Amino acid sequence: MTPSSTAKTFGELFNAAIQLLRDFRVSLLRGIVVSSVLLTIANIPQMYFARSMDLPVYKNLEKAAAQASFYQQNPWFGPAILAGMLLLLAVSIVSALYYLVVLARREKKEGKALKEGAALFGSLIMVAIWIVLYSYVWIGCIVVLVSVGLIIAKQLMLGAAVLAIGLCLMIVLGAINYPRFMLAQIIRIQERVSSRKAVRLSYVRTAGYWWKVVGNMTLISLIIAGCTVALTAAAIIVSIFSSPYVALVVPIVLQQVFLPFQISFWVVLTETINKHPKSRTTLAAENS
Repeated sequence: MTPSSTAKTFGELFNAAIQLLRDFRVSLLRGIVVSSVLLTIANIPQMYFARSMDLPVYKNLEKAAAQASFYQQNPWFGPAILAGMLLLLAVSIVSALYYLVVLARREKKEGKALKEGAALFGSLIMVAIWIVLYSYVWIGCIVVLVSVGLIIAKQLMLGAAVLAIGLCLMIVLGAINYPRFMLAQIIRIQERVSSRKAVRLSYVRTAGYWWKVVGNMTLISLIIAGCTVALTAAAIIVSIFSSPYVALVVPIVLQQVFLPFQISFWVVLTETINKHPKSRTTLAAENS
């Protein structure tokens, strides 16, 4: 690598992310279909509940009375909801890891991507832990815990003041430092370095790129959020005239459709910053 400031613009990153999705569309589409089906299955208890609340026997009752009656007549609902939540969590994690491996490692073999994604779970958790440690957000967490102790001890005014300080510390430290570690997860996956080294490399390589990381990730998040809100609102309107299931299923599918795009953008942003360090000082720090 040679020092350069010619990292891609947002438009170039957007186009590169689209191209990356196109190159791996088959693997991604299969993942989207499978995960969407599983997530829909996980939401069946909630769909059943929503449908039941529209029945005359429940609809004519007050909300609290209707829910109490439903729970009494359906004792299986609690365990079913718990099982659905566990399945929802598991599928969400596995699908995200799958998309990460497909896009970051350019892996077209679905079975291999799934296996490697599952194997990465522990190390990516470690990356997140190292990010918390290196960002010093833990200082704010400690202050918040102290404030909780003060509130329990009935030092309400002092506890509230300390709580405000702790929250401000967490926000400020996170805003300043988190963007510098934004590349760590992708570096860990692509370069197969240790979790700690991935975090350190991310901090080194993003020197001078704080605004680029924040600006690009904020803009792509706003675009995805806007599309999600618009399409979800359309689904809600359709569900009013058709079935309430539409409003429950569509957000699940949208989440799985937009997640690979967000990851693709994250990957190409990481790669363009990796290829264009700001100065020779950055390269020296990386090799030290």
